[in-house]
Amino acid sequence: MRLWGNMYEKMGTVTVRYGSKAGVDTSAAPQYVYQGNHVPGDPNGNFGTAVLLTDLDHDGGADLIAGTPWADNGDGTVTVLPSGIAADGTRRIGTAGAQLFKPGQVGMEILNAIPEFGSVLQNSRQVSLINT
Repeated sequence: MRLWGNMYEKMGTVTVRYGSKAGVDTSAAPQYVYQGNHVPGDPNGNFGTAVLLTDLDHDGGADLIAGTPWADNGDGTVTVLPSGIAADGTRRIGTAGAQLFKPGQVGMEILNAIPEFGSVLQNSRQVSLINT
């Protein structure tokens, strides 16, 4: 992907489609999320390899958690993008309050290995640490 004149071979994106229990709202434009677009992190680390929607702050909206396993030379990162109320009154994933977590911040030791933190999210140690 070419972004701001630079070529990123391992740049990933997450496409967010909104809806309800009744289904996906096909009339609303999808939201494309990628690092470098007000999202913290390295745009060359396969952002979105693993994704999870969950209500981390218990405000009734789904927050986006996205793994970037090849960021920081394979150490990996996990990005949390909270949901909030948009200008039109709807709840949307946003970049305000976005947080970037690295392995050392959640207690992972890197001992001559490439941990690829963020390659697996659901039911993993990383997610349980982020939720605490």
